[in-house]
Amino acid sequence: MSEYIALGILVIAFGAQIVGSFGVLPDVILRRSRRISWLTRSFALLRMTSLSKGIYYLSILIVFGFSLFLSIAQYFVWKEAGPPSSYFLPPYQSIWYWVQYSLQHFWLSYVISLGISLLFFVSAKFLNKKFNERFFYEEEYYIGALSIFLSGQPGWILYLIFLFLVTVPLAGFFSFIFKKRLSFYYLWIPLSVLTILVSKLEFVQRTWDVF
Repeated sequence: MSEYIALGILVIAFGAQIVGSFGVLPDVILRRSRRISWLTRSFALLRMTSLSKGIYYLSILIVFGFSLFLSIAQYFVWKEAGPPSSYFLPPYQSIWYWVQYSLQHFWLSYVISLGISLLFFVSAKFLNKKFNERFFYEEEYYIGALSIFLSGQPGWILYLIFLFLVTVPLAGFFSFIFKKRLSFYYLWIPLSVLTILVSKLEFVQRTWDVF
């Protein structure tokens, strides 16, 4: 069920990009137009970054809020079901059995992907500053982190594989033909959607089970 929530958030976030709330249209108009004042451009870019940041933080609250709901629901399902399910709860078992069960089944996947997304955020920001803002726009830190987080565990591994397989050939082709750097602004979220959909396939799930 969490995967469907993640897909919904990603669709909404991508829709925001398409309509220009933080996307290529404001990029072309605001970052490159000489007819727009510096103050107007700065305010609009700040708004775009704030929106992407807000979606990222809100997605964390939604996903873990749903994990909390599932954890509490699991407790009452066991309690109301009676034996043998109720034997998993106090006074037959320590409350930690329910906590550990909930962490493993409802929390762990997105706790791990959240850690990976934060690692990406810090690394991307560091590399971008080191190379004079060459690789990412400010809001891309949050869009990339959002995409990794919602891919879950171990989906983030598949996501990074897709990212590598798509971006490296495209970047090489674009650089060779047009002698320019290709922005992957619009690839972050679609690749995350693709990752979640592929992860639901039976043969992929069997592969995950091996590891």
